[in-house]
Amino acid sequence: MVIEFLKDKKIYLVVAGAILFFTFAFSPPLSFPSESIVTVSEGTGLYTLSVKLDTARVIRSPFWFRIFAIALGGERNMKAGQYYLSRPQSSFTIAWRIFHGHYDVETMRITVPEGFTVKKISALFDERFTFFDHSAFESLAPEGYLFPDTYFIQVTATASSTIKMFGDNFTRRVGSIVSELEASKKTLEKIITMASILEGEARGQEDMEIVSGILWKRLDRGIPLQVDTSFIYVNGK
Repeated sequence: MVIEFLKDKKIYLVVAGAILFFTFAFSPPLSFPSESIVTVSEGTGLYTLSVKLDTARVIRSPFWFRIFAIALGGERNMKAGQYYLSRPQSSFTIAWRIFHGHYDVETMRITVPEGFTVKKISALFDERFTFFDHSAFESLAPEGYLFPDTYFIQVTATASSTIKMFGDNFTRRVGSIVSELEASKKTLEKIITMASILEGEARGQEDMEIVSGILWKRLDRGIPLQVDTSFIYVNGK
């Protein structure tokens, strides 16, 4: 009888322990913030993220979240961005989404034509982008360094995240012609400024090359450029 009782007690303890484990490791908190957005910032450490998610009531246990995260690849493989939490999800599911970049956020296709100023680019972000601060974007974005391209941008994008996206793309594109830039013996800033002027002064590759040669010679000789583009830009027209 005593042996059977002890056996039964062990079974109960094992079952209770398993229930406790699955409760803390897999089931979401009762106060899970459904229909909310959690932001994983670039460079965030695993420990800091686990504490943040615990404070936001997204996970039950920071410890088990870190265990799942380490098993999935560690903090180096975490994908920064904004994650939409439509419904309660387990710690393992949250960790899996962050390591696979499953944001569950609608994205929009935005095409930035060549020659667009920061103000014109800002206007491309309409009422769908509810978190986008136009004034912040127009005051912080570096003119000429937002690479013209087609982007798929989350509707939760902010001014700062958009500037970083454009900037990263610019760095990647320019990186492929670094040797040519260095051979020109001109600073990147001067080249970007000249490229911006040419966008407004010439049409077509051949015309740009001719105008470019004329303007660089004027600069070398200290002669005024005498172009309309700079005045048009300053006047905002």
